[in-house]
Amino acid sequence: MTTPADSYRNVQACVQEVMEGLDQQCALLETLRQLASSQGPLIEASEHDSLLEVVRKRQELVDRLDTTRTGMSTAIHQLQEDLDDMPQDVRVGLRARIAKVQKLVDQVAEIDAKDANQLKQHQATCRERLERLTATTTARQGYRTATKPDARFADAKG
Repeated sequence: MTTPADSYRNVQACVQEVMEGLDQQCALLETLRQLASSQGPLIEASEHDSLLEVVRKRQELVDRLDTTRTGMSTAIHQLQEDLDDMPQDVRVGLRARIAKVQKLVDQVAEIDAKDANQLKQHQATCRERLERLTATTTARQGYRTATKPDARFADAKG
């Protein structure tokens, strides 16, 4: 039999778990935002190895975020059922933390969208350069004499 006191302690434990989880998410998302901000200069400088390292670190953070969210899912479901029974200040605190998490997610998404556009532009530039190089090579081959076959073997004299 669950007493009201037991129910209250259960809700309090769930509130504490969710708040700690949201705080942990904020810390992880802040680090993720900082890493996202470092991508743009690496893309601009064509520092591919460094960019891959940043992406690897970001993936680790995303995995940790997923673990944190999964760990809080039971407590979140419990709180949703008992939302009406929670004091107003607890609800306000939870909403503030959720808003902070959402703001950080939006900031990371905005940075990523900008960087994705920068990568697309970089790809288009590289494609254009490659096409010019191919056209130049093809044009040079057009000036070779058709009667003289390419040397198959060459020594020091040519």
